[in-house]
Amino acid sequence: MEKSRNRVLLGIMALGLVVSAPGRSVAGAQRGMTQAETPAESQELRSAWIPAAGDPMKGGLWRLGTLQSKAAGAVVGYYYYLPPAYEADQDKHYPVIYWLHGLGGSPASANPVVTRLDAGIRAGTAPEVILISCTDPTKRSMWTDSKDGRVPVETVIVQDLIPHVDATFRTIATRQGRAIEGYSMGGYGAAYLGFKYPQVFGAVSILAGALHTPDSLNAKRSPIFQAAFGGDADYAQARSPWTLLRTNADAIRGRTFVRIHVGEKDPLREWNTRFHDLLSELRLEHTWFTVPNSTHNPAEFFANWPGNLFDFYRTAFAAARPRGEGVPPSDRGQDALATAAGPQAEEKVQESVYKKTPQGDLRIYVHFPAGWTAQDKRPAIVFFFGGGWSSGKVEQFEPQAKYLAQRGMVAARADYRVRTRHGTTPDKCVEDAKSAVRWLRANAAKFGIDAQRIVASGGSAGGHIAACTATVPGLEADGEDLSVSSRPNLLVLFNPVLDTIAIGEKYGMSEVGRKISPNHHLSKDLPPTVLFFGTEDRFTDGGKDFIAQTKALGLQTQMYLAPGQPHGFFNRSPWQERTTFLTDQFLTAHGYLDGKPTIALPPGGVALTKHEPAP
Repeated sequence: MEKSRNRVLLGIMALGLVVSAPGRSVAGAQRGMTQAETPAESQELRSAWIPAAGDPMKGGLWRLGTLQSKAAGAVVGYYYYLPPAYEADQDKHYPVIYWLHGLGGSPASANPVVTRLDAGIRAGTAPEVILISCTDPTKRSMWTDSKDGRVPVETVIVQDLIPHVDATFRTIATRQGRAIEGYSMGGYGAAYLGFKYPQVFGAVSILAGALHTPDSLNAKRSPIFQAAFGGDADYAQARSPWTLLRTNADAIRGRTFVRIHVGEKDPLREWNTRFHDLLSELRLEHTWFTVPNSTHNPAEFFANWPGNLFDFYRTAFAAARPRGEGVPPSDRGQDALATAAGPQAEEKVQESVYKKTPQGDLRIYVHFPAGWTAQDKRPAIVFFFGGGWSSGKVEQFEPQAKYLAQRGMVAARADYRVRTRHGTTPDKCVEDAKSAVRWLRANAAKFGIDAQRIVASGGSAGGHIAACTATVPGLEADGEDLSVSSRPNLLVLFNPVLDTIAIGEKYGMSEVGRKISPNHHLSKDLPPTVLFFGTEDRFTDGGKDFIAQTKALGLQTQMYLAPGQPHGFFNRSPWQERTTFLTDQFLTAHGYLDGKPTIALPPGGVALTKHEPAP
């Protein structure tokens, strides 16, 4: 029966036999038979909207859900995964990832993802999310509505499935709490739907995307071009991710988290590279990576994926909150920091260009405290965002910058060159960090800064380049006044990458990796430093090595560990408040702030423990 159903469906779609009856609306064609459609074919199509249950549902991780779809005129099924604590915590709402399978696949094609997701949630290395695996009854729709109206896959997802999921489960029903992801044809669909509906999806994940243009799809996949787009080039062009990316670039820029990953040996790598280039051309920030030793094979792709598959979602969903519910305790971080000094606190932010480069101007955003004047001599701090030297947003440390400005410091957030936007390597990131520190010191009189009290700070790759300003020799920008020091007076580092030798070797940059590895350039002139890591962070060992070396040198360094927390933990509540509280204490101990922290600790207190190296 299954083989018979597939033969009927594929025959109908590939040959484009079905056309709407004269005078019938598309909706009518969706709900009933067309002139060329037999009753058996109509029944086969309706039943194909429900995926198989049982064995494909991966050992009980999946469940089968259904809804009555107006668009399809049929019952539509989907697989859903709920995080382990879903039933226990009845007050918690969760973000949702919508998964789209590849050509010839099914909702069960997401098994490698759901298996890793469940293991990651249980280990604390993945965010708690709901995963929905969508149904394409033809398995070749390109995740668009077919031109003949018989297979309205796009409309089913956007108008029927998403509202149904939000009404059925405790979701965060906002664009910030919604992502779309797909592999191969599903990658095309994720790009298409994600960029067509930026008001619906806040994150788009394109994995080994079959990112054909209409012309290449017609040339290389003519049956699919005929089936999905009716052989109509204009219809296909209007539904091309390439078109929608350009059309909606302004609605996507700075609002949508985007990643595009492809196997290094994948025949589709060329198309993915071109799409990555278009994203860069349009100044759309995104994460781009080629997965080593991988062809167009999902088993290879996920097995060889470097790092944590779900770090992207931890970042993308960091600010997601339920609509109309205020701010739940688990999402209090940004609001808690921004209002810690009270609602009467004034704020002034000035944007300046601190450096001109061949790849464009680099900007810095300076927050001034209430009562500030240019005649002041205030301590200053400059933050560098994370993103693997490849991406990231200058807004990352805005909550901390606002809080420290309210506490009396001049707090800056500096942009720097990264690979996706500028095509540069990590050594240029280090050079830019040094330029930012030098710029602040050179403009101390203008900005009311004490030139001898400047702090460098950052997270992950941003923490790495902040550390490099105090440890790594050279890499000073041409044409700058080297008589003005680029070295900070204190370091505040959030899960920094402190040993880059292995990373450099992995990506064919051994010389660069050694040159910019802070742990290999430590000396007695290192300024006082505080580090924050989660115990489950793969970079924590680098922090422990840093502490062991610096303690042996007799330096003032300290490191705090957050139990059970992964990389990037400091970006969200309650750890954002806790790390900021300890940062405040560190700065106060060194004379950069006065009085006690104005941020209240969440329940459980500091919760981080101080690490002491083995004797």
